Amino acid sequence: MKRKLNIILCFTLLITIFLPLSSVSAYTGGYANGKNVVAMVPNTYFIGRPHVSKANTTLITDNNEETSYLLPKDKMIMIDLGTDRTIDSYKLKSDYKSLRISFYDRDTGYIDQLETNVGNGELTKLPNEKLLERVRFVTLYTLSGEDINISEFDFFYSKDPGSTPDPTPTPDPTPTPGPEQPTGERAILVVTMDTGLEKEFDLSMKEVNDFIAWYEAKQAGSGTASYAINKHKNNIGPFSSRNDYVIFNKILTFEVSEYSTK
Repeated sequence: MKRKLNIILCFTLLITIFLPLSSVSAYTGGYANGKNVVAMVPNTYFIGRPHVSKANTTLITDNNEETSYLLPKDKMIMIDLGTDRTIDSYKLKSDYKSLRISFYDRDTGYIDQLETNVGNGELTKLPNEKLLERVRFVTLYTLSGEDINISEFDFFYSKDPGSTPDPTPTPDPTPTPGPEQPTGERAILVVTMDTGLEKEFDLSMKEVNDFIAWYEAKQAGSGTASYAINKHKNNIGPFSSRNDYVIFNKILTFEVSEYSTK
């Protein structure tokens, strides 16, 4: 029974695939995830009272830092979290401007506020390790008197597994495929040089495996530059033995065709 095993071993490239380092999944699980955001005039009583000048958007809660919303300097954004939430951290991806974030309960009762100019998109604890409870609404507006570009805004509670941000996975490099180790009694080894010349050898499987082991070691950076292959039946002439020395960096491909003597 004959089985041909083609092993292509020329200029192997290690291909590393990196996942984009955007926050398409980095904000998932937050309480504002997918919630509608309302832009309105600051200091407006916003609970249960639609405002004629308000504008709606989900661009800053869509888990994608590639999208953004330009908040005019004379407006604020308001996010209704849908139910009472406990919050101890937040994420904000925006221009590096002076901003104020305020927290309210369901009756528009003021709970707390903070001022920040950090918009790097990283998970940030509330100042002084604060824990805010019964938060229903959150507002944000600029203190710099400028329009502000906001990409993402979300809130979390570290003890709530459902609101823990998903870590951005570290991609694993695609491994370089190694040659399959042939099995059998004997094989025809055909080594193709970079000139197109083919060298053919009738060898035992041990000799073939020794050749492959040398090639892999040399490819990894160790071993001799050349390898001696016994010509055996092709030893023509009055010689006790004849070896063909193949040079590693001259090998284009090699092919192993196994066969059985039984």
